[in-house]
Amino acid sequence: GNPKSSVVLLNLNPAYGIESAPESSLALYEKIARANFEHTFFEYPFYPLDPRLADVSAAGHGWWSKRCLGDLIYESGLSVKEFSKKIFCAEYFPYHSSQYGWNGGVLPSQQYMIMLVEAAVSRGALIIVIWGKKNRNTWLKAIPSLSSASVITLHSNQNPKISRGNLDEGVFEKIVGRLQTQQ
Repeated sequence: GNPKSSVVLLNLNPAYGIESAPESSLALYEKIARANFEHTFFEYPFYPLDPRLADVSAAGHGWWSKRCLGDLIYESGLSVKEFSKKIFCAEYFPYHSSQYGWNGGVLPSQQYMIMLVEAAVSRGALIIVIWGKKNRNTWLKAIPSLSSASVITLHSNQNPKISRGNLDEGVFEKIVGRLQTQQ
């Protein structure tokens, strides 16, 4: 997504899945994902929400649009396309893997991601840690400046859904408000 967004999600790693999508969909996914690395965006800056990638498991369309962000998209009243322009996700270990567990030092891609998150903290973005307190601790170790920021952490370590029931009272509405007012 757009690294200048005012709502930033912190995740650990994208899941691993064996691809069985049509070749044309995989080619489109590769093109969009590569452009994303350069912050060159297609119609959906947060490309996992692009419906053209719904049959590519690596894109995570179903996971992001339903399991994680569905309530937020609905409550924001924004079209999915507009919503995708207003969020950014940083992944601590941004490589598809079946299980998070990287302890091999900081990679150049992680250094870049840390810089993007530090910039988000500096500009006052809403920072949302998905996967609960365990994930929060990983991020705090990597980016000490997060300890002085207003970081939102989901209640559940097992449920990534950004919803009223997985947040402190009033926080969901605060996120929706930020999405609706962001240019």
